[in-house]
Amino acid sequence: MSQNIENIQSEFMKHYAPLHDGFTRFCSARSYGIIDTEDLVQESVLAAYSNFDKIRNPQALMAYLMRVAINHVNSKARRKKFKAEFDEKAFNKLLDLAPNAEVALDASLLYRSLRNLSPKLREPLELFEIVGFSIAEIAEMKGVSESAIKVRLHRARKQLKNELEPFAADLQQVFTSVMLLF
Repeated sequence: MSQNIENIQSEFMKHYAPLHDGFTRFCSARSYGIIDTEDLVQESVLAAYSNFDKIRNPQALMAYLMRVAINHVNSKARRKKFKAEFDEKAFNKLLDLAPNAEVALDASLLYRSLRNLSPKLREPLELFEIVGFSIAEIAEMKGVSESAIKVRLHRARKQLKNELEPFAADLQQVFTSVMLLF
């Protein structure tokens, strides 16, 4: 029995280890102001580990982890009926990570604006810009064509640009400065 548990642990870690950094960035973007990022990562990984034997394709582990994290954040947001304009605790955490207040403010504005996007637009943008997946990988995860992902990325960027235009001249600069936090 102990040998079986060690085999499962070893197999799970073999598949999870290369995904950890990207998944943590995804959770950070998704959880801002709703739940602590570390808690979200731990709860999602625990759920994936507990059900690892039921996952048919271990290569789909990232998609499974993301779905668990999204469901958990959505559930938490519903329970909190989260509608706050400014989350001081989350912003102070960004201030600790950021090299200066301007980057922390950019990150805060970006996360709030991301939350306003529909999931259909937000998820590909987070996966491409924050986690670092390629368009082909995202298309495979989502079960759509690469051109559909490109269109969603374009629409998401356009919507973000319109929303952030009064605050940031260059959306790519905001993404770059936020990526430096992770």
